[in-house]
Parts: sequence; structure tokens; C-alpha cells
Amino acid sequence: MDALEARGDLDHTIVVFLSDNGYSFGEHRWVKKTCPYEECTHVPFLIRYPLAERRVEQHVVSAADLAPTIADIAGVQLPWTTDGSSLATLIRDGDASGLPDDVYEEWVGDRQIPQWWEIRTQDFALIELVTGERELYDLRVDPLQLSNVADDPAYAAEIARLESELELQRSS
Repeated sequence: MDALEARGDLDHTIVVFLSDNGYSFGEHRWVKKTCPYEECTHVPFLIRYPLAERRVEQHVVSAADLAPTIADIAGVQLPWTTDGSSLATLIRDGDASGLPDDVYEEWVGDRQIPQWWEIRTQDFALIELVTGERELYDLRVDPLQLSNVADDPAYAAEIARLESELELQRSS
């Protein structure tokens, strides 16, 4: 940032910083970066855009949104379809109206960790493992994902909605 400022380029340079993964050090009895929990999925993602007001956005986004965002800001049409969405209006104006309300995540599995799929919204995380196990976390009251409420009848409607979205994402 200092070098950009020294060259006089800071006011017309977009800076992007993100990590490719989080890492679990035993949280939820998982070790490594392949867990479907907050420790592994919530990673730093910062975009400094000189024309945007500084703020922290809470909208759920994905690293898959990066390419369409950069292309949109640069005024370039991508020659292929992407899984992500442009965050340009969110960055410039704080307008998330055209963005999905959820993020799809998956792990293909290996010898140690079974395959899993997840739909994450601002309020919920629904996780399904290839073993048939299912977990639902109400992130509004349980941000550390300690109480699985997948069997709680009070969440039946939310589970049905999230399962439908999860199946749609898995099949596409």
C-alpha cells in the first residue's frame, strides 16, 4: 500500500486480499482445512476500492465471486459462465439486491474425511455428509456451531428450504 501511494497509484488501484481457506486446529474434532464449520469456511476477504466508502459488509460471499467482480469493475465481459456473482454493486453502493442469499460449499472427500455439502446463509449453515448425517446450525444464536438443531421440529421449514437449495446446487 505504501509503494502504491508513493508511486501515486493508490487512488486508482483496486486491492484484493483473501485467503484460500481457514484451518481447524481441533475445533469440532476436525484438524486441517477441510471442515464445513466457521473455522474453515470463514476467511478474510478484503477489497479496497478507491471509489467506495469504507465499511464492513456482512453479506455471505464466496471466493468464486472474485473473477466476476474483477471483470465487472474492469468493464470486461467474461467469455465463460462462472459459479460466482459480481460483487461490484455491493462494493460500490452497499447494494446486495442482485446477489444470492447463500453460498454452496463442498468437500469431495478423502480417506480421512467423508464427502460433505453445505449451504450457508447469513443465519444458517446446513451440512450434509455422504454418511447420511445432517447438521443445521442457527448462526444467529449459535455462531460457534456447537448445537446441531437438525432434529428440532421448530426448524423444519428452514431445513426444507435449505435442503431444496442444497439439492439444486449439487445437481448443477
